[in-house]
Formats: sequence, structure tokens, C-alpha cells
Amino acid sequence: MSRQPFHLHELGRDVYARVGNGTTPHLPSLLSKPTADVRELAAVFALNRAIGGANTVTELETAVAGWAKTQLGCDDAKFLDMEAAWPNGRDQEAVLEVRTGADGGTIFVPAHGASAGWMSFTTSAPVDGAKDSLCELLVLAGAICGARWAQIAKLRVVQEESDTFRRQAIGSARAFLGTSAGAEEIAHAIPRLAISDAAVLLLGEVGVGKRFVARLIHESGPRKNEPLRIVNCAAIVENGKESGFKTAERGTLLLDGVGELPLASQDQLLHLLEAKELDARVLATSHRDLEERIAAGAFRGDLYSRISGFKIEIPPLRERRDDIALLATRMLTDLAESSGRRVRGFSPAALESLQRYPWPGNVRELRNAIERALALGNGARIEASELPAVLGDENDGGWVELPMNEDRLNERNREAALRRCAGNKTRAAALLGIRRARLYKK
Repeated sequence: MSRQPFHLHELGRDVYARVGNGTTPHLPSLLSKPTADVRELAAVFALNRAIGGANTVTELETAVAGWAKTQLGCDDAKFLDMEAAWPNGRDQEAVLEVRTGADGGTIFVPAHGASAGWMSFTTSAPVDGAKDSLCELLVLAGAICGARWAQIAKLRVVQEESDTFRRQAIGSARAFLGTSAGAEEIAHAIPRLAISDAAVLLLGEVGVGKRFVARLIHESGPRKNEPLRIVNCAAIVENGKESGFKTAERGTLLLDGVGELPLASQDQLLHLLEAKELDARVLATSHRDLEERIAAGAFRGDLYSRISGFKIEIPPLRERRDDIALLATRMLTDLAESSGRRVRGFSPAALESLQRYPWPGNVRELRNAIERALALGNGARIEASELPAVLGDENDGGWVELPMNEDRLNERNREAALRRCAGNKTRAAALLGIRRARLYKK
């Protein structure tokens, strides 16, 4: 099997120079070529029509293969990995390569934007004498298909992130729900923050809904049609060279848990912000006291100034007891749809348990409790007995079900300590007189 490389001067500098830069050549440049004809132009339009309706990578590959068969008489067309195609290396100067064999051949073209990097067109017909016009058409097809691949991948990421946010906190809600003073203050602040492009720092305990508020700010602002990208700051390693800060493009960058960001990544982020290299709205969340982190030398004061153009403190659920019934009902509606259980609401006893419990884990813990209750029961209402036992323990004033074994008594001690310490495991372990690691294990 032989391999014939085509180089830049053979295909025409004007056409491929733009493809090599990751952009699609304009049709006028093809029309100016002596080899261009109406059939090739029609083939380009047919390709655009074929892939325009593709919404997944699989659909895109199927559409390209169908186009290649109909328009070019190819047996197959597919995306492929460069390493697999050229295991022994390749001519780095080539922009298109042809492999011939006894049963036909394959033409390879770049597909910039596709993770695979290349496309192959296979035919049983001889390809040794492929015309320049055909080569140029295939190079253009690779550029168009690679761009569509990148677009589909971007849309998939945006949809996945949107679905993730819909599942978080209060699900399908498009506003910060509640009639308490704290909830109304947050709800009124969101549209005002959304119209600005200034950085916003969202503070509050774990589980209060900081990422949910960030989603609402993004969806209410002028960048709502651009991606909302989340950077999990706690997952960034100290020596990481790339922290993914540029992935938001013209959308919104959410620095989740920014207090955990390593100092090296803080330097990188500060440079991007000061040099205006980051064309994105910046939102950040933290359950830590960042001013304490600055005093301890763990967080840069100049970065703190950059990300805290506006600061908003989200109140814990124990300070919003009047909102619990509304939040629980909305969550139940969202979760019941996917659980397969048809429920009308909560029994009076269940609702009382929900409203009296202090919720150290805040909105996230409330959602988990309702999800658990839906899985355990099968009646038309959520009953108190279907809720986590800790809710009943909190309301019963010390009443216990006898006999109770030692493991259950120890469990109650741990639950009580965590409630008293508002979920802080270090303080709860000290209160119990055990090591923090033992509490985690239990």
C-alpha cells in the first residue's frame, strides 16, 4: 500500500491557508479557481444541508458518510484519530494524504475542531489521479465538518451543565424562592447583579444554593446565550499548568469554592483578569472566610479585590424557616416526575418535621431528604416515617424507640453533635471526644 502526500503548493495557498488557521475558506476563493465548477459548489451546499440537522456526533458522522456516498461515490467517510491513522508518523508538511491499494484507496483531510482531528474518505475507485478540485473540495469538507463537530460539542457541554444546574437546589425554579426577608433580599438583588458585568462573590454555608444563585445571575444577564462554565477550584492541583479559566469564552466563568484555589492558580487567574485576557463574566462562590484566608497567607488580597466587586451572603435555611414549605413543595414536584411515584404533597406531620428541623446541610440536605422519602414510600403523600430519622429525633424531645442498640445510640450522639455544630465535623468531633477521621468514617 502506497501513500502519496499533497503539500500546500499543490492544493493552492489561498484555499488551505485559511483551513490551516482553523477557519473555513470562503466560496468565492473556490469559484476563482479554474478547476471549480457548478457540481463542486452544489456539493458544498449539499454538505451544509446534510450536517445542518445533526445534533450529535453520531448524527454528524452518519450525515457526512451519506453525503460522501451520494455526492462523491465514496464507500465510507468517518472521523479518525491522527495517531491511529499514522502510527509511524506522517509528513508534517502535508495538508492532505492519499493511500492507494489494490481495492481502491483512502483520502485523509484535516478536520479542525473535531477531537479526532482528521477525516477519511474511502472508495473502491482508484485515487492516484485525484484532481486538484476534488482535493480542495475534500479539504473544505473536512474544515466544515470539523467546525460543526466543535459546535455540537459546545452545545452538548452547555446542555449538560444546564441539566446539572436544573437538578441542583430547587430544580426547575427560575427565581430565588421564598417570602422570608432574606429570600426576598436575594431575589431582588439577582436582576440588579445580572445587568452588570462586574464580578460577584457569593458567600454562605455549604448547601445554601450559591451555585443556584450563580445560575440565576447568568440566565438573567446579557450573556445568557453563551456558556456557563464551572471550575471546581478544590480539584485544581497545586502545580497544575492549566486551570481551565479560559473555557467560558464569552460566557460566564463560575469559580466554585474559590477559597480552595491553589496559590499558583490564583496567580494565573489574576494575570488573566489584569491583562483582560479573559472575555467572560466572573462569578465566585466560597463557604470559607476569605479575609481569614488572606490573613493566613493562603489567598491573595489583590485577587480578592478583583472577584468581589459585589458580595452577596446567602442565608442558611434555619434562618428561612418560613420558606421551607414552599421549597419542599417545589422540590417534591421536580423529583416526583423522575421517581415514578405519584404524590400530592406532605402529610401534616411530615411538613411539621421539615419545618422544625434546623437543616445544617441547608437546601441540599432538604433536597436529599425528599429524594430519599420518595424512594422509600409508595403512598399518595410523603409521611413523616419516610423522612430521615434525624428529623424525628430533633422533634421528639429525646423520645426514643426501645429497645435501641449501642450502634443506634452512638449514631444519635453523632447526629446531635453535628446539629449543634451546624454541620462542622471538626467541632462535632471535639464535642464527642473523638478524632475527626473517626467521625468521617462513621
